[in-house]
Amino acid sequence: VWVDALEIDPSSAKQAKENFQNSPWKDRLNCIYTSFQDYSSQCNFQYDQIICNPPFFSGSSKTQSKEKNLARHDDSLSLRDFFRGCVLLKKESTIISLILPVHKEAQAFDLISEHQMHCKRKTRVMPALGKSTKRVLLEFSFIPGKCNEDDLTIETGTRHMYTDKYKNLVDEFYLGEGDW
Repeated sequence: VWVDALEIDPSSAKQAKENFQNSPWKDRLNCIYTSFQDYSSQCNFQYDQIICNPPFFSGSSKTQSKEKNLARHDDSLSLRDFFRGCVLLKKESTIISLILPVHKEAQAFDLISEHQMHCKRKTRVMPALGKSTKRVLLEFSFIPGKCNEDDLTIETGTRHMYTDKYKNLVDEFYLGEGDW
């Protein structure tokens, strides 16, 4: 597996490159300092999978930090631009995965329809038992099929006490010390 990671912020790109060099998978990780729009319009490679954690905020107040605004506000990457870029980087079997705030779900489904994509999987993410959905994990494809839906609750209701389902999902990647 080869991973091309795009980063639009110069200091974050530098940090990612350093992290990649310290990774056991450094020979398979490549950080590219560019915007998704520029990369997708110039790249002639087609990807098996495209994964994105896009900026969440639109038209809301910004901080004094240019870096935080770039990462958090969709001025730098709108959902529309993201899906346009995915079409340029796709092959028939490409899978597109992203995490969104729940209020952007309807917009994402409108855009996938516009680009002849289909939902493969949708996971509603609740921060804790009894809390409402805050995020949605979406997986799309260009091949028609059934959309599998499920829910994921992260915490039991007590801070840092994680549900079994969440622990099973992230256990291989958990960087915490000791047991859960």
